[in-house]
Amino acid sequence: AQFGRIVREDILPGIRMLHFLDADDVQKILKMEGKCPRRPVPQPLKIYREQQNYSGGLATLHGKEWHRYRSHVQKYTLRPKIVGSYFKSQEVIAEEFVERMAEVRQPGGEIEDFVTELYRWACESVAIVCFDTRLGLLDKQKQNETGNEFFVTLAKYFACFQELLYSTQIHVKFQTKCWKNYVKYSDIMWQHTLRMVNDAMEKIQDDSGPSDTPGLLKSLLSEESLKRDEIIVLVNDLLTGGVESTAHTMAFLLCNLASHPEVQEKLREEVFSIAPPGTHLDPNVIYQMKYMNACLQESFRVLPSVPYGVVRILEKDITLQGYDIPAGTVIMAHTMVSSKDCKYFKDPAEYRPERWL
Repeated sequence: AQFGRIVREDILPGIRMLHFLDADDVQKILKMEGKCPRRPVPQPLKIYREQQNYSGGLATLHGKEWHRYRSHVQKYTLRPKIVGSYFKSQEVIAEEFVERMAEVRQPGGEIEDFVTELYRWACESVAIVCFDTRLGLLDKQKQNETGNEFFVTLAKYFACFQELLYSTQIHVKFQTKCWKNYVKYSDIMWQHTLRMVNDAMEKIQDDSGPSDTPGLLKSLLSEESLKRDEIIVLVNDLLTGGVESTAHTMAFLLCNLASHPEVQEKLREEVFSIAPPGTHLDPNVIYQMKYMNACLQESFRVLPSVPYGVVRILEKDITLQGYDIPAGTVIMAHTMVSSKDCKYFKDPAEYRPERWL
């Protein structure tokens, strides 16, 4: 509000970004982008894949090619029936996570480095969807060297990626230690993914019987229009993007609940009334938990897993707030700002799930 509803930022000579803080403007921008939005691509990922001659994938492509990848993935991940088929495996993983928390909890009740524990849970949860396999990150009896190496490498990959994100060209030009490490960890990630793809192909050939879950990887391998390296890139993008966003979403939700014990108690009452101990979760059970959904929605509003907003490259000229903005302009829609605007929400600083009921 201090700088107005639209803010221009001159990052470098010739490089400019416009920041939009009003939800009405954000809505107009998103409505005009169509099926194939353009957005700045993460340069570390783009350069690495170009150097290795790998497919671009969802993270680095635009236009029709991006839409082709997206169409393949979304039919196996977004349909309610498909999502429901993963409940059984996700319930097992959730129970293992709770048991692990009881084991690692210190005498005072605190858990050291809880965020890393959430990353373990998220990595296991996303891996079962992507690869139809367990990594053994939660149950000590099921832990294996390969799964732990994958998890440790993923953490190092994230750290390098964040450092490179806004200065990639400098790191690449001077071949810095950070860039070399990023390449090393990316190579290891690729090898792990390739191994899991090969394991999945062998499992598919050996198993002719029915399966409890459709298996994302199995489904993608059945697509004749997708090449093997394209599938590896796709599941890599889903894994890396899914682990980070899932872990942060859960961390923020638990933080909000812990900070508001009255909300936590109300949610606990709803869960126990709908799903008493011993109840197996399925879509019908979850859909009855209206207050749980409200708690999650409010958590997304107060502490979104994508903290700043949505970045796009305008494909058409547009006029907003009296300003003519040409196509090709890089814009950031600050959803985190508009979600805390009293223009749209009463008492926006308060965590109040009831506003979504």
